[in-house]
Amino acid sequence: MIDELRATGKGKLILVSLSIFSDDPDRSQPRNKDNRNPADLIMKSLADAVRQHIRVVLADDHPVVREELAAILESQKDIKIVGEATNGEEACELYDRLFPDVLVVDLRMPKKDGLQVVAELMSRRESKPRIIVMTTYETEEDVRRALKAGAQGYLLKGTAPQQIRDAVRRVAGGEALFPHQGAS
Repeated sequence: MIDELRATGKGKLILVSLSIFSDDPDRSQPRNKDNRNPADLIMKSLADAVRQHIRVVLADDHPVVREELAAILESQKDIKIVGEATNGEEACELYDRLFPDVLVVDLRMPKKDGLQVVAELMSRRESKPRIIVMTTYETEEDVRRALKAGAQGYLLKGTAPQQIRDAVRRVAGGEALFPHQGAS
């Protein structure tokens, strides 16, 4: 019997059990017609399914910024925007509902600013969210506060599109990215 995890396309995995029998007593492992172990094929397809998209939520109070970021990121096959928030409260609600791989959040927003969002999400989760703060402000104090709150990345809104895409990929992969490190 082989247990397989499959991506549902909705960010969830399901467990499927398969029974594979072999009529050949000389084979210790079940094989398919290509003489490959089905368990290896299942694990490869699972890895491909999980890596298929980096799921992103965007949070910015300016529609033009959200639209441009969405266009920049969704131009890539491996990045998918799964939600957009117009303020900090919506950002927390969407994060809790959608469990994205990366949250890109503006530093200054209504209801809750980006640092409040970062601190709140980091304080109430066992698995820490991966968050990029994206703003027009690059003061040393803002960068320090974002880092202290738990953000994994800090980008300026004037960052080149390819650097934004690279930053999302790197932060999704567990790297930290702050000014003067570059995204490439």
